Amino acid sequence: MNLQSVTLFGRELSPANLHALFFVGLAATALIWVIFALKRGDRLFQTVGLAVGVVTLFYLTSPFATDAARWWSASGIVCVGLVSLWLCRDRVWKPLFIATGIVIVLVGVLLTSNSVNLLSFENSLDNGLAFYLLSSLAWLVIQVVIPRTRGKQQAVQASGLAVVISLIMFIVAAVWWREAIDDYALPDTPVATTFAELESLRSAPVEDRRHGVFVAGLAGVPAKRGPDDSGAVDTLARHTGRVPGAAGRSDKFFPGEFELCLTDGTVLIVSGINSPRQAYNWPEGGPSGRQHFLRHGDPVVIWADPGSQAVPLGATRVVAYGSLENFRGDFLSDLIKTSRVISWVAILCMLVSVIPLVFGLRHLMSHHRVLN
Repeated sequence: MNLQSVTLFGRELSPANLHALFFVGLAATALIWVIFALKRGDRLFQTVGLAVGVVTLFYLTSPFATDAARWWSASGIVCVGLVSLWLCRDRVWKPLFIATGIVIVLVGVLLTSNSVNLLSFENSLDNGLAFYLLSSLAWLVIQVVIPRTRGKQQAVQASGLAVVISLIMFIVAAVWWREAIDDYALPDTPVATTFAELESLRSAPVEDRRHGVFVAGLAGVPAKRGPDDSGAVDTLARHTGRVPGAAGRSDKFFPGEFELCLTDGTVLIVSGINSPRQAYNWPEGGPSGRQHFLRHGDPVVIWADPGSQAVPLGATRVVAYGSLENFRGDFLSDLIKTSRVISWVAILCMLVSVIPLVFGLRHLMSHHRVLN
């Protein structure tokens, strides 16, 4: 049965009306859930929070959610999280679990946006994970180690540990911020469409191409076909998007090297990629419509580094389908937006890194006054 054939008051339901009807039903179900929980004497705050979270999750994963709505949702999550952290600030483990949940939820909200550049996000994960682990260690030092110190020597050791962790946190956040703002210069990356332009960039100073180069051309070399091969498909590479229930099964093929034909007819050898996040905007196809193919003769933009004579383009970062204009307008635009969000998060982390330093110095000074 086609749901769009269902009528409501004589009007045919469009996809937008179907989504609106779904969310109205979902909100009504959540409200009934809260009312029954209140009558049973359950914890109202946790029930309302869970119901709001479920409705928000369904909304953010729908095609009608906007980035502005995601910002408002993230702001609400942060406010509720800060209040929860303040109420249980005297505990040891509960605030740590709440903070972990907040981080996971905020990352989930971020990833529901189609404008997030997954490659930029993946490159920032190591710094983010390192800062999170250091923050957890700093919290344990503040809540467990510092209150249990006895004597001048233990006070100095505990305070010194807090100061050292604070400095390392600041360094990690500063490196994180520096790598994020470094992406702002990507639109100025040099472009090559002919072999002469690529040779000129190869001989240029390294500082002028520290982000690599963008090379536009045709992927592979289209094979000559006979009159009976009009329906043949020359697949150069492929990968399959995530499908519910297909966890652990990945159908992908990325050649270690492939050919790139420039506008002047020169054919180069390009090093391949190894992750679907490096394959941008590849056309969909296949029986399920979830496969993404790159075929011989497709227009592509390669983001790579000038290599050797054998492999003129090496260390390939991205293979993007389409023209250079589309690459700049879509991929680079999303990458810069994502990097801008990451840079602001890194700045916030630099401010957070001062907290262990303050606690360590305050403990040392208070202990010194007691001894005197």
